[in-house]
Amino acid sequence: MPDLDFAIRCTGVTKAFPLYSSPAELALDHLGFGGLVRRRHGGTIPTFEALRGINLTVKHGERVGIVGRNGAGKSTLLRLISGHVSRNFRPTSGRMEVNGRIQLIAQGVGGPPPQFSGRDFARETLGANGLRGAALDAALDDVIDFCELGPYLDQPVTTYSAGMAARLQFAVATAVQSEILIIDEMLGAGDAYFSMKSADRVRRLASSGSTLLLVSHFAQQVLQFCDRAIWIRNGVVADDGPAPEVMNAYEAAMEHAAIRGELSDAVVEGEDTLDDGRRVHRWPGRRGVKIRRIDLRVDGKPSATVRPGDQVTIDLELEIEETNKFGCAYLVTIWTKDGHRVGRIESDIDKFSGIAGERRPISIGIEDFRFGRGSYLLSFSIYDRLNFESTKGGTDRRFDVIHRSVEFDVVAPDEQRVFLFQHPAGEPQSLNDE
Repeated sequence: MPDLDFAIRCTGVTKAFPLYSSPAELALDHLGFGGLVRRRHGGTIPTFEALRGINLTVKHGERVGIVGRNGAGKSTLLRLISGHVSRNFRPTSGRMEVNGRIQLIAQGVGGPPPQFSGRDFARETLGANGLRGAALDAALDDVIDFCELGPYLDQPVTTYSAGMAARLQFAVATAVQSEILIIDEMLGAGDAYFSMKSADRVRRLASSGSTLLLVSHFAQQVLQFCDRAIWIRNGVVADDGPAPEVMNAYEAAMEHAAIRGELSDAVVEGEDTLDDGRRVHRWPGRRGVKIRRIDLRVDGKPSATVRPGDQVTIDLELEIEETNKFGCAYLVTIWTKDGHRVGRIESDIDKFSGIAGERRPISIGIEDFRFGRGSYLLSFSIYDRLNFESTKGGTDRRFDVIHRSVEFDVVAPDEQRVFLFQHPAGEPQSLNDE
């Protein structure tokens, strides 16, 4: 019996593209005169390997984010998986297996023909997906309701703005439950309102059992929709694992690459291990003060579980890297596990003289902790406030950043109301009042 316990499987997949020296060589090769072109190049046409030896498996129902810089190979991988662009688009070597019907949502792929109206495009596409009769009418009504194009739905798509065309394409592609849903940088199309509608639609499709493959440059989107992330770097898999861990590594590498002004993220920088064995990723910063230990305490005891009303203490141990005078501001940022920033604490300026090699303990207290039930992550930053007036700015103003490195859970009985904030003008505002 064949192994069908996967949606997508790549085994040693490599994709190479010939590097022609002119459009004429491309035309000659496609017309069957490849031998002539090869002789011009001394026997072999040079190639560029967009993907090299990719091995990965995506199981049914998994929600996987794919990240990487432009040119890393993400789009090539999607083309191989979807088979949408050309049936002749195959790996140069290796094996690509797909088990399930795919729906691809990508800019420039599967868009409306210019001679069609929006309604024509929706009806033809839904029909091509096998819908007939009442099922097609119901799906068409869903598209009309979701894209909210009103009378423009019956106008030629040549009159549409890019945002209108993207809304129509997204609505049609998601009107039918697909086994494998691939979204390539399309969740940001349109205004904020439509982006929120699209996000809710994708969340419902993924929760109903569809396999989700999401390509995005935005960490929050990957964290919001995906449990797993795959980082493609220069045609190979650089990292593959839980979404928060992979995104931390990716964002740290992007920060270091931006500082160097490089177009390549070939070297993974910033990975470090604290004194307690915790694996973290540091963003680039000035030499001076670095975090070496992080302890989360609840009512004075080490714990990763917090209840509303608890006294939470975060103990940091800092290493002084060089003898100098310092004025540090310490920042703690609280994130939901799906990438939303929900809190930020900034200390007063801590002025001190430090000697290289010294350790300096710092304690941050949060009295009567009042965040609602759920999983949270903490980021830590140290900024130079002796030489700068604020924490706004780039790496020249910061000594250290450890991003989303400590996880904790807030638990509360279902009947307990948890208040995010209170103000004296009225009733307390409940974060998770159901």
